[in-house]
Amino acid sequence: MRVWFSIHHALVICVGKVPIDEMGSRDLLMGKEKKKAMTSAQGNEDYLADVPSRVVSGSMGLVAFALAAGVGLWAGNSALVILTRALVACALCAIIGRVLGAMGEACIGDFIGKYRGDNPKPVMPEELRQLESDRAAHGQVVDEMRKKAA
Repeated sequence: MRVWFSIHHALVICVGKVPIDEMGSRDLLMGKEKKKAMTSAQGNEDYLADVPSRVVSGSMGLVAFALAAGVGLWAGNSALVILTRALVACALCAIIGRVLGAMGEACIGDFIGKYRGDNPKPVMPEELRQLESDRAAHGQVVDEMRKKAA
């Protein structure tokens, strides 16, 4: 869990957005009222999980920085050389990651478009619509009867 938070915070710093996932990771970082305010203020803005090019870019940049810093420390280089090379590696890999992520987004978009074209959304049969409306009407009658009985 601690490693996930470290990676999560590093991605938030690089990309500048907080992801929302099924586990509610945003609740772990801030209160529920602030979460509601941010959600309403952001509107339909893309989140980190929805933008693969940003995820790939940030991840590749962070991995390159960590790898370059580790190799530089292992080789015994000075701090200035280590940080300079690590920052250059971070910037280059972030750019490469952005390009790779954009290519992935384009491939996924093409696949989803083809899939939606080949598999149209099914239409609900008329019998099922009638059955659901009858069930809803029955539910209203039952609720009225319960109110009168109480």
